[in-house]
Amino acid sequence: ALAAARLLIDRVSAWEGRQDIGIIIALDNDRAPGHPGADAHPRALPPADLKKPARYPSLTRMLTERLGDDRAAWPVDVAMAMPVEMIESWVLTLLDPARASSLPIFAESSQRSAQQYHGGNAPPQLKDLRDAEAQRLGISRLELLWRAAESDLSPAAAASRSLEMFVDDLKAW
Repeated sequence: ALAAARLLIDRVSAWEGRQDIGIIIALDNDRAPGHPGADAHPRALPPADLKKPARYPSLTRMLTERLGDDRAAWPVDVAMAMPVEMIESWVLTLLDPARASSLPIFAESSQRSAQQYHGGNAPPQLKDLRDAEAQRLGISRLELLWRAAESDLSPAAAASRSLEMFVDDLKAW
């Protein structure tokens, strides 16, 4: 996804003058340490996660290197949609902002890294919780995603620093 964003921004950087479009670059951070506003984890992350570079600073750096420091001079507006963990954390937070502080950090409980992190007995993780919520509501996963997307962003943004950063980018447009 970073490579695709880089190709798109390289193309955009060649445009002359301000364009009447905006770009949303959506990318999960997937537990990479160093994401702005990320909470400390109660246990040490698996070694593979500790080696990951934080994607938000990398993407920010790539944008300023290619488009300049003055966002007002960029040929297009850009908003970065980058959850600290993964998009399911935003979906669950949008549906219930109160749960933001207690969300797990892995995709599925069956994932090897989730099992390793939890000593072989991982509780339900983000995708498990997303699917359980859709089932509880008696709706499809797609309907659940639409319900989250149509939610008021303010309460969820107040509960999630990464969502707040995205909302701030959108408001800057």
